[in-house]
Amino acid sequence: LIFVAVVSSFYGTIQDRVPGVDTSSQQFRRQVAPLNPPDEAADPAVAAAARDASTEAFHLAVLVASALLLLGAAVNGFGIRNPPRAERESQEAKEPDAPLPVHAPTAVPDDPRMRPEQEPT
Repeated sequence: LIFVAVVSSFYGTIQDRVPGVDTSSQQFRRQVAPLNPPDEAADPAVAAAARDASTEAFHLAVLVASALLLLGAAVNGFGIRNPPRAERESQEAKEPDAPLPVHAPTAVPDDPRMRPEQEPT
């Protein structure tokens, strides 16, 4: 969502400030990209508009990110509920504890390096 907001704001601002430019062409988008310095071959008017548009797009990105964080906090605060403690305790009392898994003892491979050393007699 942030990327969509940045790109649409960036190219829209350039289109408004430099009316004769086709911001949808691939060549233009290679020369001028959001949040990057414009190519040296770019028209000075386009380069100035791109710098201003990058600043505005960055500010919009921060606002969108903040809104998404606040929305996530609201979902977390109001939408995710733990059951009350009494309900959890009664539910735990009804459910028996699951038995722990039993593992078979691990066999020692028949490798002379794995055998314990014997003391010389």
